[in-house]
Amino acid sequence: MRLKKQKWLNIIPICLALVMFAHPAFSGAGKLKVGAMFISSGKMGGYGKHAQQAIQVAVEEINAGGGIMGKKLEVLFEDTMLKKDVLEALADKFINTDKVDFLMGPTSSGLA
Repeated sequence: MRLKKQKWLNIIPICLALVMFAHPAFSGAGKLKVGAMFISSGKMGGYGKHAQQAIQVAVEEINAGGGIMGKKLEVLFEDTMLKKDVLEALADKFINTDKVDFLMGPTSSGLA
């Protein structure tokens, strides 16, 4: 028996919620760590510097309001120098050394 389209539309959000809450970032106490990779040096450095300022304002507001699901945000910022090999090394560092829960960036679509 095939499920009707409406039933699938009801099931999908439930499945997504289960996956999200099963993720280690959303279980237990502590912080949500984010690795932010933006160009913040050279001619294009203003993009990353402004992004970092905006992210800091948002993090301060979110943390002042109790965080996300009771967890404070911590953002680690790094400069990609607009170089693919630097970006790859930063992503590896964030994931394997810093154990971040999420990555954000880069500024350049060419690097992304």
